Amino acid sequence: MNLSNENKLLISCIRDGISRDNPEEIHTLLSSRIKWDEFIDAAISQGIAPMAYKRLKDIPERCPVPLDVRDKLAEIYHRNVARNMYIHSELKRILSVFNENGTDVMLLKGAALSGTVYKDIGLRAMGDIDLLVKPECLPRVKEIMHELDYAAEFGARTEEW
Repeated sequence: MNLSNENKLLISCIRDGISRDNPEEIHTLLSSRIKWDEFIDAAISQGIAPMAYKRLKDIPERCPVPLDVRDKLAEIYHRNVARNMYIHSELKRILSVFNENGTDVMLLKGAALSGTVYKDIGLRAMGDIDLLVKPECLPRVKEIMHELDYAAEFGARTEEW
């Protein structure tokens, strides 16, 4: 497989153990020609811009990561932190009400991973909260979500909130 330098750099940025043990891999890639617009576009489309920021921010200034690239990645990362903090505060509120009502739910995807797999709240992009509920609990879950001022999205199945 013939990967572009941009994709090789992205892969190096998300490989935690290997890249951290061998920083020369990233330094070598940074000394090659990188199309930074393509790098940022790919990082955003793959949802890994926060990870790329976290990895590249520690690269010494002598390495050729343009300041505008660092700034763009930093902006994405910090927006992600703010959004995820808000989502987590809402999640805490929702889970508290479910707990008070004896309603069992299971966290899925981003919210479940952000506290276990990712040690940094800003690394995992989240846009919503995914919960799994037993079918027989669904009517009560709908009531609770309405009480918390949530409404089903247009075009969503009735089970999607």
